[in-house]
Amino acid sequence: MCLVSFSKDGEYSSKKKFDVFNNKQPVWAYIELTDFCSHKCSWCYGDFPSKDKKYLDTDSLRVVLAKLKEIGIQQLSIGGGEPTEHPDWDEIQSIIGEYDFKSKHLLTHGDNLDTSKFGETGITSVHINYQGSKRHTAIHKTDYQEQLNGIEKCKQAGIPITASITVGKYNLKDLDSIIKETDDLGFNRVRFWETTGVGVDFLKDLDVHDIFEECSKVSKKYGYIHSYSYEPWYKDADINVPCIQVSNLGMYIDYNGRLKFCGATAKDMFITDMINNDSELILNSYLEYNKNFSCNNCEARNATYKEPDDIRWG
Repeated sequence: MCLVSFSKDGEYSSKKKFDVFNNKQPVWAYIELTDFCSHKCSWCYGDFPSKDKKYLDTDSLRVVLAKLKEIGIQQLSIGGGEPTEHPDWDEIQSIIGEYDFKSKHLLTHGDNLDTSKFGETGITSVHINYQGSKRHTAIHKTDYQEQLNGIEKCKQAGIPITASITVGKYNLKDLDSIIKETDDLGFNRVRFWETTGVGVDFLKDLDVHDIFEECSKVSKKYGYIHSYSYEPWYKDADINVPCIQVSNLGMYIDYNGRLKFCGATAKDMFITDMINNDSELILNSYLEYNKNFSCNNCEARNATYKEPDDIRWG
């Protein structure tokens, strides 16, 4: 369960981290500001709608950001849950703006985004969970227009937008219309997650190879021609890194300030405490932990997820 990305622009901001990446230490970090999201997407690996509202506090965020700088992180991704639903989101934007990373990405559902502080924060790209007009309401349980409002705000602010699209048997036949919409709406990049896997019994009707081959074909049809892949089963991209975690590319920090092994795994694979340990110990713990795993045996894909309790998959 990992992602493949296709871009119209060959010099998209995510690509910068590969300029210095050498498989020896991470250059990308994802911070989970909260475990909560108001949207109710059944396929969400985080199962965020059912969680209590837990948040990374601002003091801990400062500590984490400082240590990521010491480690040498180049790209910062801010997510959750839904980061913009953090009660201290306004202050958090100011805090992030105090730290200089080559690129800063916001991962969001996009509803009615307020971009007024994005310049101060230094946001270089906004990744919006986009499932298309046809299925948005059924999947997100929210008004599609609210997401369109957020997309328009980003465009007005001149911030590149990326569509994060989850693909499985339920919407593969709609992929052409979805990507046409991203093209019409001005998305410069599309990223695909697949919702099939060894442990996900109710989604095993399609092979992951078939999904990503279709994603590639349709993306290129609409001009998304520059690609990279974190998916070990898809190796036809311009840049291939078979597993963000095991390749030592990225670090995942949860809302408790804990460094974990890949946020997409169903089980809690704790590595070390980011708050109370120094950056050298954090980095060494991360590198040692990763040696226990293989890119060809995805811990996220082998996880078991609950079956949705609705019929939106038809």
